[in-house]
Amino acid sequence: MKIENARLLLNVDPTKPPISQYRLRNGGTKPIHYFTIVAWSSNGTGGTLGNVPPWDGRITNRLLMPGQIVPTVKRNYDPEIVPLTSDLREKLGLTGPLKLIVVLLVDQITFSDGSTYSNVKSSKALLDYFETLTPKD
Repeated sequence: MKIENARLLLNVDPTKPPISQYRLRNGGTKPIHYFTIVAWSSNGTGGTLGNVPPWDGRITNRLLMPGQIVPTVKRNYDPEIVPLTSDLREKLGLTGPLKLIVVLLVDQITFSDGSTYSNVKSSKALLDYFETLTPKD
């Protein structure tokens, strides 16, 4: 499974959640029956990202064939994406040192032949590390 063209879009309104955009491609040689993608951030938050049916956790007979791309989710809205200029960066308070890192990774895959791939140990280790960076109250 390849994660391609990933980007995190921040809303100008800080009360609105960020939008993750990425494309998923079966870059292997076996058909995929099910998979999970997770996003962990350096502030110790994140979790499993929702996928397009039928790969959203339901068990179906549909497979993601080698080379196939997971269809893009259609949203009820189409956010306007604007370039991050120096003026906008200043206005939004996005100056100074790096404040947050977000990592997307493939957590688990179940192939059509019943074999599995698990990256759960790495995923948990990354989350544990990010949690050490988060200030405790």
